[in-house]
Amino acid sequence: HRRVALVSPPTPPPSAMSAMHRRAVCLALVATVVFRVPMMRLGGNVNDVYDAISPLDVVASQLVLPVMETPGGTTRTKPTTDSDPGDLVRTLLYPGALARSVVQAYACATIPAKTCDASQAKTFPEWGSVADAHQLKRLDKKLTVVFDTKKTTLVAGSFFTIGSVFQALTKGNPGTLGVFSVVALVWSFIAAAAAQKNGNKLTPDVGLVLILALTYQLYRIANQAKRARQKKRKVDLERVRLEAEAERQEKKGK
Repeated sequence: HRRVALVSPPTPPPSAMSAMHRRAVCLALVATVVFRVPMMRLGGNVNDVYDAISPLDVVASQLVLPVMETPGGTTRTKPTTDSDPGDLVRTLLYPGALARSVVQAYACATIPAKTCDASQAKTFPEWGSVADAHQLKRLDKKLTVVFDTKKTTLVAGSFFTIGSVFQALTKGNPGTLGVFSVVALVWSFIAAAAAQKNGNKLTPDVGLVLILALTYQLYRIANQAKRARQKKRKVDLERVRLEAEAERQEKKGK
């Protein structure tokens, strides 16, 4: 007689279409953060690139450490504003600077009415020019003025965003860090926008919408895959039960 083992079948892998969809959304989220798509603007001037901030800009402004100089053998305790931001900060900011340089160089090459100097026409930015310690310190002070007590929440949300992007890239799901990053970024923006202290105009930008939408989409894909696995498991268990029942009926008939 044929034996039927009453064991749960292995969990089926997600479909190829679902895996491709999840991979595409992950890459879109990574590109949004790595290429520094602006999530907020700290002022009303849309042409000021330093007013458009991304999670990497916020993180970089916290990583700038003053270089302690020792002229004549004496150590200076006062930080210098023209200190070197460091290669770590340059590494974080270079992809975004590269994307902006490519767009700007293309505009200079294709729009006759646009006047560009030699630095604007370059496709690849120079390594030493992608990060300016003075501008990052200025950004840090402006974040303190605009966000006030919610600056810590914004900084935490920016670090969480980088962690969730790394997790999405390696595991296909932003995990709990994705929830923390979205909540922290949105809450800090709402609180600061509601206060609007000292006449500072804080407005959302496309990056914040993309981070929110793509993170939600990744969770939605993960939940759909989980429900599909559970449904397949139930179907397989029901099939095994019916086969076992048919075998018992066959034995009773004999």
